[in-house]
Amino acid sequence: MTRDLRSAGHGVRVCGARTMCSNPQWAYVHVRRLVIYTEDSLDAGTKWAAFEPNDERPWGQLRRTVLHFLTRL
Repeated sequence: MTRDLRSAGHGVRVCGARTMCSNPQWAYVHVRRLVIYTEDSLDAGTKWAAFEPNDERPWGQLRRTVLHFLTRL
């Protein structure tokens, strides 16, 4: 989504996706920043799994970690 902000002297800006929030301050989410934040956060939060054995226990912990983060997000 783009918004025409030329009257405010800012030009045309890409704002992102519309949210369901009634607060006008949170009406749009900048999609690119959200994706970068999500990627960086998941990378940092799952580094512990790099040298774990490839069995069911670490995979379960990894699933719970990612699910918890994405649910809160």
